[in-house]
Amino acid sequence: MSEIPPHYSVPIHRTQTLDYAIVTKGEIWATLDGGEEKLVKAGEVIVQGGANHGYENRTDDVVRIMFILMGAEKIVLENGDILEETAFKNLKSS
Repeated sequence: MSEIPPHYSVPIHRTQTLDYAIVTKGEIWATLDGGEEKLVKAGEVIVQGGANHGYENRTDDVVRIMFILMGAEKIVLENGDILEETAFKNLKSS
């Protein structure tokens, strides 16, 4: 279980896992590196598989999310490039 503070952004990142994120309290914006955004509310689920993604709490309340991560194979593009994990460089508060 993770809590994301008010007005806090989790930086764009990618993991080599299949991720299920279940919002259990509040609402969060799920973002992709291409600029796509989706508002996800309590009781809804986000499924991520190899995409660069982040989360942004734009509210005045704490958001609570339960994450389930399952190991996955590396993503290999048609040209043979392998997408690696990206790590958090820093966390920012907006």
